[in-house]
Formats: sequence, structure tokens, C-alpha cells
Amino acid sequence: MNLHSMIIPAYMNALGNLSGEVAKAVGWAGDSDISVDALLKAKLAPDMFPLETQIRFTCHQAREVVARLTDKPVPEIPQVSGLDALNALIDRTVGELAAVPADAFDGAEGRQVRLDLPNEMVFEMTGFEYVRDWAQPQFHFHRMTAYAIMRHLGVPLGKADYVAHALKYLKSPV
Repeated sequence: MNLHSMIIPAYMNALGNLSGEVAKAVGWAGDSDISVDALLKAKLAPDMFPLETQIRFTCHQAREVVARLTDKPVPEIPQVSGLDALNALIDRTVGELAAVPADAFDGAEGRQVRLDLPNEMVFEMTGFEYVRDWAQPQFHFHRMTAYAIMRHLGVPLGKADYVAHALKYLKSPV
């Protein structure tokens, strides 16, 4: 298994599921006493980012891993706000991922990846270590936090929403 097959389909699936969850949350908000704006501004804890930012960061993490593994400049974190812009960002990110050729990450497993964080911390690791120990956890942290915020508010989401892509494998009992 190569990095492309590990990253691209999984991130596309997760972003598609996130899109479905957001749509479900918006429908739920319309039937509840919460505005879409309040939904997007909701947080799990005072020191955490709101749903809107968790969605932006999920998309950014998907775009960042592609840039780092293909030795391209890391894109800026998208500065979008509002439901329409967030939906467009998810769609654009899925489109960008779909356009990544299967051989794009060839040789990236051993390539050195350096992360210079704003707080002057520096991480250096191989491409494989970066995917395993940094990129995957970062992507899924923001993805799960977005789900958790919606679920915490009362949006009727469940595991089937979070892994909706896996329903294609569901078989009838014999």
C-alpha cells in the first residue's frame, strides 16, 4: 500500500461524510431554536475553535498533506466563513484531492518533512512518519471535533453518518 491509497480516498470519504453531516445539521437547525450562524460558532469548550474553524482546519489538513508530500508550498489556511463558503471549501478540497495522481507521492515515504510551527517549535520526520504521526492525527482531530460539536448540540448524528462511505460494503445477512 502506498501513501496515496492511504490518504486520498480516506480523506475524500471523510470530507464527503462531513458535508453530509453539515447538511443534516443545517436541516436540524431549521427545525430547532438555533440559527445556522450559532451552529457554526458553537464550540465544545471555551478554549477550542468553533465548528466553522474545525471545518476549515479539516480541509486545510487535507490540502497540507498533499503539498508537503509533493514538495509544494503549503497553502494558507482558508479564511472563509458562512455556510455556503464552507460547503464550497469542502467541495473544492475534495476536487483537489481527486485530482492528485496515484504516483504523486512516489518516494515521499522517505522524504524529509519539516514543520515549523508559529510557536517556534520545529518537527522533522520522514514522509511516512509525517503521515502516520502528524497528518493523520491532525486531520482526524479536526474532523472528529466538527462531528462532536454537532452531536453535542443535539444534531441527530451517529456512527453511520461519520462513516457513511462504509455503507457501500454493507451486505444483507445470509
